[in-house]
Amino acid sequence: ARRYFSAVTRAYEKRKAQNPAEEGQYWADELEAHVSLGDLYAAEYRFAEAFTHYRVALSVAPTGPNAPLVAQAAYGAGRCFFATGDTRQGRAYLEQAVKLAPELAPELERLAPSATTTGGSAGDHNP
Repeated sequence: ARRYFSAVTRAYEKRKAQNPAEEGQYWADELEAHVSLGDLYAAEYRFAEAFTHYRVALSVAPTGPNAPLVAQAAYGAGRCFFATGDTRQGRAYLEQAVKLAPELAPELERLAPSATTTGGSAGDHNP
């Protein structure tokens, strides 16, 4: 699966290199590939690599068809931060996910009891 999703992201990188006007644009299957790669890396406890892919999906406006993918990326990013002990950032990402996908509220509730600030600096950083 990782090979397929990596091939998708590489194909879009090549397309953007050939068409500079498309730089900064993302397509649904490209975003889905990044979220899927994030999920695969997170499952292997490779949280920094996972967050790199989630961050791509988090960079687009969470509107229309992008909203579920951005919610999924925020959820994945939140879990990465919780896993690395930065509960403050983890909670912030999970709250973002819940705003976009209220059905994720139980996950925030489940993780919230351990959501005391245990480190991390202000601003956005990698897990």
